[in-house]
Amino acid sequence: MVRRDKSNYVIQAVSHAIDVLDAIATSEKYRVGVTEVAGALGLHKNNAFRLLATLENRGLVSQDPDTEEYTLGSRVLSYMHSFSTSNDMVRMVLPVIESMIDLIGETTSIAVLRGDRIDYPVSVEPRRGIRIKNRHGSLPFIGNSVSGRVVLANMTTIEREALKCSVEMTEEELERGSRLGYLVEESEINGDKVTTIGMVIRFARYKYPMCLETQIPTFRLTSLESHIDVMARVANAVRNALAGNFEYQPLVQQLERQEIDDKATITHPDDLSDEVRDGAR
Repeated sequence: MVRRDKSNYVIQAVSHAIDVLDAIATSEKYRVGVTEVAGALGLHKNNAFRLLATLENRGLVSQDPDTEEYTLGSRVLSYMHSFSTSNDMVRMVLPVIESMIDLIGETTSIAVLRGDRIDYPVSVEPRRGIRIKNRHGSLPFIGNSVSGRVVLANMTTIEREALKCSVEMTEEELERGSRLGYLVEESEINGDKVTTIGMVIRFARYKYPMCLETQIPTFRLTSLESHIDVMARVANAVRNALAGNFEYQPLVQQLERQEIDDKATITHPDDLSDEVRDGAR
């Protein structure tokens, strides 16, 4: 019997409804209006309104009576709770990231491969005024994410070919991501410079490597080398948690002794080791 690709069975209305939820989850203010939804999905406003009304009726979105904008509804929280308690990886890793978020000091996520996309089942924001919002709901194409590219760099050629997705990566970038185990990317979010670091985590139970990712307002990056060192220790804690033997208190104390000072001057690239500087290129 010939097995057809599951994309042949997609129901368009359901797909559009999920696109609406994605639009809200990834919007700058976590809220959207009917016109924004219609524009993002390429739908007539009537159809966008009907989708929103249906989702509101089921508790998946909620409308602000004053602004008439829509946010995610309370029912989404129950799904998130079910996901986090039923998904072994999330259940084991989330407490690690939450317990160490003050030490990392920046928005920290676990990135995993979902087809040709990168998913963020775990994403935690630090308790500080200026921060990058969490990555929940974000599903970037694997080649458009530093985490996706570092995951690709740590796959075998056969594994990359099996994905059947076209990603432009130079041999130099593949070699650097494989050798260092991380890649660094600078970008802008709403006009502000952001540094994103993706660090590979390999664990035998999972077919493909996953990634620890941090996003940092670039003005606050005091020392790339120190931050990568902290990430390496956290990545090791995640690996231990997946193996079922995580004890975070000794690691917390060890990291606290490093006394990483947010007010320190930014390290000049010439002061970095060759490997750290190579990873930032």
